[in-house]
Amino acid sequence: MTISNVSIKNGRIEVFDENSKRISYMNLGNKEFICFSDEFFIIIYNSRIELYNEKCKRISYMMKNKREVLSAKGSNFTIKNGNIIEVYDKFCRRISYKPA
Repeated sequence: MTISNVSIKNGRIEVFDENSKRISYMNLGNKEFICFSDEFFIIIYNSRIELYNEKCKRISYMMKNKREVLSAKGSNFTIKNGNIIEVYDKFCRRISYKPA
């Protein structure tokens, strides 16, 4: 099942499938929603970058430090880490990097 949309509503993160049917939701609390791809969505929580699947189950996480999430697509996401652009998979394993 793929994620087609993620919305913030009434203090919750709601995840929708390709038929616009809500798949799951979780309380937003102190979490900051960043972006999503068709496989996961990303939030910032307690100085961590956390990735969740369509069932709102955490897949992986990494410390935020000076990292800034730029985008997510497919099974990868891109961050800016100082003067470096890094691409990670959904398990927070670095795939590639280059100078910004």
